[in-house]
Amino acid sequence: MQWAYKHIFNCHIITAVRNSIEYPHRQSLYYLKDIKRCFATTKDEPTDYVRNQSLPTTQIIHDPIGAQTGMTPDDWMKRWENKSKIIRWQLIDVHTFLKKYVPSSTTHKRVLVPLTGKTIDVIWLVERGFEVIGVECSTLAVRELFDEYIGEKKYTVESRSPTCSIYSAYENRLMVFVCDIFADELNPSLIGGHVSFVWDRAALTALHPMDHARYIRKLRQLSERNAQYLLSVYWHPESPDQGPPFAISTERISELFPHDKVLQLDDIDAKSERWADTTFEQLRERCYQIET
Repeated sequence: MQWAYKHIFNCHIITAVRNSIEYPHRQSLYYLKDIKRCFATTKDEPTDYVRNQSLPTTQIIHDPIGAQTGMTPDDWMKRWENKSKIIRWQLIDVHTFLKKYVPSSTTHKRVLVPLTGKTIDVIWLVERGFEVIGVECSTLAVRELFDEYIGEKKYTVESRSPTCSIYSAYENRLMVFVCDIFADELNPSLIGGHVSFVWDRAALTALHPMDHARYIRKLRQLSERNAQYLLSVYWHPESPDQGPPFAISTERISELFPHDKVLQLDDIDAKSERWADTTFEQLRERCYQIET
């Protein structure tokens, strides 16, 4: 077991140093926490990385919980302020995968749409009888979503805490929580109960690989035991840490859902004008269904 602690120690040291170089605009407190975490994982008592049984041990070591990685809420909010870096993520129409593979609203009433952005998908889902719960860190994105697709003065805004506000419309059948997806306060009690369906449209693939494991844990926390997941992810042949979008392979999906049924439903060429200025020679968009 000692080799595992040494490996975790090295992973955190690398992460802390890398963050201090790549993200100098962040407060130094983040990096002090990273360094402190490095030494904490060398204790004899097993850490959360080893205790957690939701993923294989080798996977847990490579996905340290709580590590300060790229693409934090602060990074995404800056992208929303700079529209040229976010527009390629936003579609004018409802996503093709969602229209093709959405389950019935009679069997899956409540749906979670993480990292909502300003997607019109949430409006489409509400119109088809779903109760939609969105989570988005950017107030700008959510305000634009409600202003453009619902209309000013046709929705309400509630401040739940200093770090969480709720935008609601359609008699609360659409509720978007403006907060960090990893926030402790984001729990089933806050969103009014568990969801039975998750529509992940490029959320997983937008997060740094080191955050994938804890992201899936958050989805499980918010979902019913037998929930269904519909994931739209990007794949490219570049390094796994090159992105966003970060490349998500079928093998990676299986690693993140080791005990669930994984089905690849679709695979299309995503190298369009929206991604023309990127360095990706190939870019595929794939759809996976996860049955838990």
